[in-house]
Amino acid sequence: MTKCDDRGHLTASRAMRGVTVLLLAGLVSACSSTGGSTTAGGDGEDITLADFDTAFADAQGRVPTSDMRGSGAATYTGAVQMDLVDQSSAPVGAVIGDLSLSVDFDQNLQLGQPDNFQNAAVTGTISNITGQTTSGDTIDWSGDLTTDNGLSTSIVAIVTTTFPAPGVGEVTTRTGSLGAYFGGPVSVTSDQLTYEGDAYVVLSGSFTGSGGTGVWGQSQGFLTPDGAPSANNILAEFSGQGGFVASEQ
Repeated sequence: MTKCDDRGHLTASRAMRGVTVLLLAGLVSACSSTGGSTTAGGDGEDITLADFDTAFADAQGRVPTSDMRGSGAATYTGAVQMDLVDQSSAPVGAVIGDLSLSVDFDQNLQLGQPDNFQNAAVTGTISNITGQTTSGDTIDWSGDLTTDNGLSTSIVAIVTTTFPAPGVGEVTTRTGSLGAYFGGPVSVTSDQLTYEGDAYVVLSGSFTGSGGTGVWGQSQGFLTPDGAPSANNILAEFSGQGGFVASEQ
């Protein structure tokens, strides 16, 4: 049951509630964004909530990477967007933030996969988070989310596959996919919600362009009271889903 303070704001109780969010459940497609002028900067250009769907569709149309690099380092910047709902699945609004990722392709985190798998180390931050409620009020968000506080290890998984091609012979492809986990303490206020606790976001996506110059995919997150019990079974106050886009700098 949603509680309100004496100003009519939704108040997230710090006690655990009865709605379970499965963090690692299948991620869904990005939802339509709430309109407005709220912005997050990516590769030198602001991406607004109103135009995020266009940026996301553009990223989807790019050629998937088939020659993913396997050494060196790269930095990617862009934006993360999520539509927020409360425990009853009622829309609350949307948020957007700046995304920064650093990938160390020389650091291979072997996690028990076959030799044709390489797991490059990833660190990153989601910062300058802001948003808009369904009524048009600004969502004031204090607190960055980092991979240091995520619920699992962040990696770029690179898979090398060799197969015969008629008239050509053997062809080798290298594809890349991102799994990044962010978290941190936050304070969120607006006309529709007041919340203090922890926020967690998972990004899951694929690389595009020669060598992996871009990456896009789905985002899923939740806000939960301090002391979340586990990575797989979180009792959440608010949850969200959407997408992200980023380009190499």
